[in-house]
Amino acid sequence: MPVGVNILACDITHTREKVVIVATLNIEGFWFSEIDSAIKRCGGSLFYLKLRDKISRRHINDGELFFLSRDPDNYLMGNFDSVIFNFDDLKRPLFQVILSSLEFAKENKVTRVAIPMIRTGWYLGLYEKTTKDTLNSIANAVNYFIWHNPDLNMIIDLVTYNNPDHQDYLDNFYFLNVAAQEKY
Repeated sequence: MPVGVNILACDITHTREKVVIVATLNIEGFWFSEIDSAIKRCGGSLFYLKLRDKISRRHINDGELFFLSRDPDNYLMGNFDSVIFNFDDLKRPLFQVILSSLEFAKENKVTRVAIPMIRTGWYLGLYEKTTKDTLNSIANAVNYFIWHNPDLNMIIDLVTYNNPDHQDYLDNFYFLNVAAQEKY
């Protein structure tokens, strides 16, 4: 089955299907964004403690990625078992951040990934200047990934949380090779 794209208006931690969440983090360790809060709310500090343990003994660079999974004996309240953390110090276009996250998901054999509307909250305007620029960067990175991986078995959930403007904009965006289009 080719790559599918879904636009979901829900909490990223409570999608219908089990997903791997993409989250961006700053290198300084100030991890208080909406996505960080959602992951902590459902998974406790588990993922962040594991990440701090991995990075505490070395220098982290912008663009470094980590794939962390929950321990089998740890209970999560959300519908996710793993998180891809992409360190983002706002020095790269969001297109590159999203594309590198999708490539990393592919390398780790992820079949369903959930991407929140990164840089539309606290970081809006710091690199991409408008919400439209930000949403275009996300959608164009997804299209670029699909174009270069047309036969890959992966579902990409773009999660707008409950923002009707983001939802409407992405609903009207043309995505290549869409195999699945779920609405909920």
